[in-house]
Amino acid sequence: MPYELNPDKIVEVTRVYYEDKMYETLNWDTLPNDGVVMVVVIRKDGSRRTMHQYDWYFQARGLHDEIFGGTNDRHEIRRYGDDVTVLRAKWVPDISFEAIRMEASK
Repeated sequence: MPYELNPDKIVEVTRVYYEDKMYETLNWDTLPNDGVVMVVVIRKDGSRRTMHQYDWYFQARGLHDEIFGGTNDRHEIRRYGDDVTVLRAKWVPDISFEAIRMEASK
């Protein structure tokens, strides 16, 4: 049976939050590679996935679609192949994190 991607589950945009800035993009190659606090993945069907408390975030370009993820083990990212963009996380004080979390929930 051939692989069929559900068009509603295609990622529409990602919001990548740094301590003082947010980027809304699908291309992580253009982002600063250090200082990520939180990532929100928004799909075309309106569903969202929020990621935080990881040491590393990654965008892997797969055979059929892209994978956006987070991990505390940088070596785990290797299993997604060579076409991967990796961003390093930054831990921020609770008050800063809460402000970003509130902004990301909008």
